[in-house]
Amino acid sequence: MKKLVIFITAIAFLCPDSAIAGDNPVSHRINIEMSGVSQSSVTGDLPCPPNTVHSETYNPKARMKGINRSDLGYVGGKTRCYQMFSDNSYVVRGIQVFGLFANEQFRAETERLHADEDGNMTVPVRLEVAFWKIGPTGYPDEKVYSEEVDIIGQKTAATWGTKGAADEGFIYAFKIDLKEKVRMESGFVSVCAVDMGNNPKSSFALIHDSEVQNPGLISFDKEGQQTRWYNGGFNYCFLGDQNEPLAQKGLKFSRMLGPSPTERGKFAKVQVELRNYGTSNISDAMLELYENDRLLYTEHVDATIFSGDTYKYTFKNRVNCSTNGVHNFMLKNITPGDEQLAQQTISFFTNNFTGVCDSHSNFEGSSKYIKKVKVGTIDNESGWSKYSDFTGMKTEIKPGETLTMTVERVTRKGDFMKLWVDWNNNGLFDDEGEFIGYVSKNTIDIKIPENICTEPGDKCMRIILSNQDVPSFGAYTYGETEDYTLTVARLSKSPVMVVGSKEFSLSMNVNESTDQTLTIRNDGEEELCGKITLDFHLPLSPDIKPVYKAPAIVNLSSAKPRIQVSENLFKTPGSPQSNDFTLTYAGTYNSNVGSDNVYVSFAQSFPGRMLAGIDGMMLSSIDVYIASPARKSFVVVWKGQTQNISGEELLRQQFTPKANSWNHIVLDNPVHISGEDMWIGVAFEGCKGINYLIGIDRGPATIGFGDKISVEKSPYWWSLADLGTNGNLLIRGNITGRRTSALSWLSIDDDEFVIAPRQSKNIKLHLATNGLQNNFYEARLKVTSNDPLVSLLKIPVFLNSIDPTGISLLEGISEPIFRITSSERLETLTDKAVSYIALFSMSGAMLDIKYGARIINIGHLKKGLYVVKAVYEDNTSSSGKIIIK
Repeated sequence: MKKLVIFITAIAFLCPDSAIAGDNPVSHRINIEMSGVSQSSVTGDLPCPPNTVHSETYNPKARMKGINRSDLGYVGGKTRCYQMFSDNSYVVRGIQVFGLFANEQFRAETERLHADEDGNMTVPVRLEVAFWKIGPTGYPDEKVYSEEVDIIGQKTAATWGTKGAADEGFIYAFKIDLKEKVRMESGFVSVCAVDMGNNPKSSFALIHDSEVQNPGLISFDKEGQQTRWYNGGFNYCFLGDQNEPLAQKGLKFSRMLGPSPTERGKFAKVQVELRNYGTSNISDAMLELYENDRLLYTEHVDATIFSGDTYKYTFKNRVNCSTNGVHNFMLKNITPGDEQLAQQTISFFTNNFTGVCDSHSNFEGSSKYIKKVKVGTIDNESGWSKYSDFTGMKTEIKPGETLTMTVERVTRKGDFMKLWVDWNNNGLFDDEGEFIGYVSKNTIDIKIPENICTEPGDKCMRIILSNQDVPSFGAYTYGETEDYTLTVARLSKSPVMVVGSKEFSLSMNVNESTDQTLTIRNDGEEELCGKITLDFHLPLSPDIKPVYKAPAIVNLSSAKPRIQVSENLFKTPGSPQSNDFTLTYAGTYNSNVGSDNVYVSFAQSFPGRMLAGIDGMMLSSIDVYIASPARKSFVVVWKGQTQNISGEELLRQQFTPKANSWNHIVLDNPVHISGEDMWIGVAFEGCKGINYLIGIDRGPATIGFGDKISVEKSPYWWSLADLGTNGNLLIRGNITGRRTSALSWLSIDDDEFVIAPRQSKNIKLHLATNGLQNNFYEARLKVTSNDPLVSLLKIPVFLNSIDPTGISLLEGISEPIFRITSSERLETLTDKAVSYIALFSMSGAMLDIKYGARIINIGHLKKGLYVVKAVYEDNTSSSGKIIIK
């Protein structure tokens, strides 16, 4: 297969809690003198044996190669090298590693080899191989299996050292057959020497290259000090039989995709990526969601997860992250019959903190720093520091005014300087309009952006200089962070918009209606004018901010894309036409993306459970932002076969694109919306030599939904975010037809207002749940006004629609002992301490049980009659029947 080339810009990150993030061993480790890369290297290839079933294969073309000491008998301190592995699908019967013996300068030495004149080992060395579970903090935890073996390494054709010099030595393959089979989908493996013999200054070292995908660790244990951890890892080959799969039924958590660590909402979405590592398809996956030790929800994943495939699941129920402090959550896999050979839980957190999030360099030295900052009335010259708090220095800015900042710096070519302003004073710098831009040629203009909401007063202004394109928070290696204060002031005469409600939140039964009031007041000295538009959000949409950096991708296709991305331009070159409803994950234009291939396709995918809300409407036109036209361009609509593989084409229509512009393509044959997955995109032919094809927004990407790319007509699709580009494609599907209930449950009695100074106006919101499902619905009131500080205000409206006829208690109980909550859970009403609560079928089979809990989830049950029983600690019990219609 042909390759696809992609060059990327940096990913935007959110600000996590520094104390928690700092304990992550994968992202915060330090290299020490564990590798001799600078003096020596590997010459030749080190292939895996034919019976390899899983590996971190050595790549002779890797940019860097080295060795890591792994020897429990080394006189300078015990060292053990661990390598993380994941996505193993087979039973492990053995392992092969590549190693040599080295002196303190990491040069190959021969004394311990007991080699003959041809370099063949004649005396065995004692090695330990061990497998470990991954602990809660990411370090090796419980040892699952270990054994020691005496083994003679087999000389390979590869060598270590300076080619042709006296220090060049052979590399040996150590192939270890395990006494017992190891059944682990993921974990750590370690291989180390355990007996130094009579050469205490010699050490056993393992070969590694720079393309090892999963992280590695080295524990260094010197007498009199605690174990310290360093960067490490090694190449390995797991040996086995591909006719001996690891599991028939096995589901694992690949990664959390949401919510963000900085989520503060009352209705935060939870999205997780699952992987089926077994040989059977899974259609009955079940997950539990906990906050601390309290079970919140149990949900059935209403999809088939195919063998070897991944699936991104968005929870139907939401979590509340609005209260102050850290919120700790956990997901647990409770799929029936799962063989549980992978980790069964995954944790995540949100942090509703106050104050500006921390940013600083780690390096103790003045190699690069911000020397002088001049903007408005601020004129500050300073020396080097990791972080400087200059928030006592202030300058004023008014709407429509432009301030030019001049910065002097001690730096080198290729360094980055970036500027942010926290316009909404929430302590973060990740909201719209808060990243001002890159400081090029030592100057940058600052003005209050359009379409934001801010208030008069002090705002934190952050400048970071670094050799890397760093985010606005956290620690980085070289450079400096400085904070100043920008004071927003109103114009002497202007309207001032004040709204009575910043959010509406209701729970209603279906087939009900109610009215709410939005009060808009003008506290200014000029007339306030504005408009209100409604923006509906379909239930179960997967658009959610990512939490963690994407892990390495399994090579399902050798045509892995390599993309190229233009610089961030931060401008909006127009908008697509207005339509009844638009399907998209994209925001405003940011930059362009392309691929060095003949055939390239881009798409946004929409799951059927989301499209069920507009079932019966039709896709009538598509908007796409084209950067540079290919030889042929098509808009294409596909069915979805899986979340990663496209199905049959529903439409392919050629169009003549206009460069650097939105293109509006009216479909000759509109596509009817059904409850099936649908992908909306573009396909290009003749793309070789065209750097940039399509526009993307600033992100964060809706991973795997808003950022799909495929090359050379392959049905397999990649995520741009997983390839390093954190943005959504500028593709929009325009939907027409009679609006469904999901797009009409909210209306307003007036969409324009003119309010005199010191006066107010009431806007009536009408909510009607006729035709809605038992689901969670969202909409936005987008209020635009001539208030220069509140030119755009977004007011969310949340509706929890409850179908009381879907699940109910049978009549005949004079005093109810159970109740059904709005989130499809059943709760005992007594005040007694509960031993357990359980669900049974009418035949008496136990379907679910929760110990020490008052609530049990019933939302996953099929239609029919069921029995619920609560047993209390005083040995009494209560029973009742429920019906699912």
